[in-house]
Amino acid sequence: MHPFVIKTAGFGLNILARVSPQLAGKKGFELFCRPVRGKLKPHHIAFFNSANQFAMNHNGIHIQCYQWGTGSKTILLLHGWQSHSFRWKSYIEAFVQDGYTVYAFDAPGHGLSGGSQLNLPLYSRLLQHFVYRQASIDHIVAHSFGGYAGIYALYCTPDLPVKNIVLMGTAGKVTDFIEVYNETLGLTTKTLQAIEAHFRIAVGKPPEYFDAPELVRNFRKPVLIVHDTEDTDTPYANAAAIYTNWHNAQLLTTSGLGHNLKSPEVMRQVMEFIKTD
Repeated sequence: MHPFVIKTAGFGLNILARVSPQLAGKKGFELFCRPVRGKLKPHHIAFFNSANQFAMNHNGIHIQCYQWGTGSKTILLLHGWQSHSFRWKSYIEAFVQDGYTVYAFDAPGHGLSGGSQLNLPLYSRLLQHFVYRQASIDHIVAHSFGGYAGIYALYCTPDLPVKNIVLMGTAGKVTDFIEVYNETLGLTTKTLQAIEAHFRIAVGKPPEYFDAPELVRNFRKPVLIVHDTEDTDTPYANAAAIYTNWHNAQLLTTSGLGHNLKSPEVMRQVMEFIKTD
């Protein structure tokens, strides 16, 4: 989004908050939950077309799902904010070659799925629904906001039938996103308070409730946490705290890969972790 558009949106919300804090809170929350859908390129579509495509329906929203391979071992890949399932292309090809059935789906407002809004409880519910739809998923590998959704899904459903999970560059606190959102739009205290009030109404919990290091305190499923010390999108400190609080956790720390963590060595170690189950 162009900086002028961002500042205009912030200015508009600040003016609206003076007149109608409730409406400003609603509009600000909707903007907070609205990803910018990236334009799909021909090579993205070509790769999607190489999959067995199917769909889920969530409250009338089309959720595009994919399957590659037909192996007996199953794995689900979850993309992050303003991404889509193509980000896993190299992983998909490698896992299929190793005899896995690989699943992925585009979150609402992303890729080929419908909708325009995404939040943590919604992504988490879709993940849970997908796992039970397929009867079970052996492994989950998730990046960024997808990893956050994986954490919250396990918190809400401790007996979710998955053997282990890999979290790559996972987000850890909703309050981190709100802070960046606030700084980007230049919101007043009154506007921010209105948005946080609507957050509580829409989600049913305050932002502080979704503190990943606290959510994982009783987790015991094996997890590999992969995070880069130079990640400017999701702080490394959150990953370290998740690792400390999660029983049966492994931490793979990288440097110089940033948030995307695209590296043959990282992929090798992720695949080795999956295979050890």
